[in-house]
Amino acid sequence: VFEGVVLVKPQLKSRASNSCSQVEATHCMLTEEGLGNCFVYYFQTLEDARRRFSKFGICSRILFEMQEGYIIGEIERAGWPWHQSTILCAAKSLRREGAEASLDAGQLASSFQYAWTEDGVSAAADAGVLTFLCNPRPGDRVTREQLANMVLGGSSVEQLAERGHVEVVPWPRSRWTDVGVLAAEQAGVLSLLGNPVAGETVTDEQVMALSEVGYTPESLARADYIEAE
Repeated sequence: VFEGVVLVKPQLKSRASNSCSQVEATHCMLTEEGLGNCFVYYFQTLEDARRRFSKFGICSRILFEMQEGYIIGEIERAGWPWHQSTILCAAKSLRREGAEASLDAGQLASSFQYAWTEDGVSAAADAGVLTFLCNPRPGDRVTREQLANMVLGGSSVEQLAERGHVEVVPWPRSRWTDVGVLAAEQAGVLSLLGNPVAGETVTDEQVMALSEVGYTPESLARADYIEAE
């Protein structure tokens, strides 16, 4: 079946008129409304989804089944067929594997840790996603699972920090270990890190440099490359 080609990287947006949240939805409809402009509509019942699906005329769209906030299967296609490849591309971010890949590509490379604020917990409750975010409380650290759910919802921890929903919590000061210095030397990056020696304090510049290749202070500590001072 001809479904077109992806001409531009799609931008997936959620309509404000959605009748339920992503995690509450049992079905969703994705449309392309303008080149690369894809929208997602969430529904709590298949009946509501099919009713809305039938009203979009020639607009290219695909109806999906959802479970726990993720797309798990395709139900129906309609509208212009040559836009459907773009819709399928946009739908990847709503599949479990797509959200996790996006997380691994960027979110966990952060050199900061974050904690939930009262405003953030209140906003999550008002939006009906508190359970989806594993019921955080003010002061709780933002977990890996919560980071993954943020990606699933098209958001990021940095965006939440800008809104005051989470706040940066400095990592405890750490020092280099013999194991860490040796590993950096064997990897050929010792000079790039400023030639640290065992016992020296890990600098912010070193943390940032290591974050660019996927390391966090937490992962460095687990590998015994650094230790708390």
